[in-house]
Amino acid sequence: LEIFKLKLAEERIRKEKINATLLLNVSREKLLKLYSNANVFVCSSNREGFGIVMLESLASGTPVISKPVGIALDLKSKFCRIYTNTRELISFVDEMWKTKKNKKEMKEQK
Repeated sequence: LEIFKLKLAEERIRKEKINATLLLNVSREKLLKLYSNANVFVCSSNREGFGIVMLESLASGTPVISKPVGIALDLKSKFCRIYTNTRELISFVDEMWKTKKNKKEMKEQK
């Protein structure tokens, strides 16, 4: 079932010409590098336990955009935005991607 979902996701990315790459079973070292090189991390999960991925992203200096789940509600700030619909998600991604302002501010506060 997971392979089928992966194939569907890959097909959609290709069809819609989305600039994205799906990665599985990434080493810890590479994962941390991916977090720190990203302009924004989007957590699109409808259910999130503790939310370690959001904490790792923030710790790497990358802002987070999440659905209102798990720890995201407690992390809500200018570095962790909450979206409830696609329009908000696109707006937040555009804002963070184009300006890279939040990422720069996060680095300055460290």
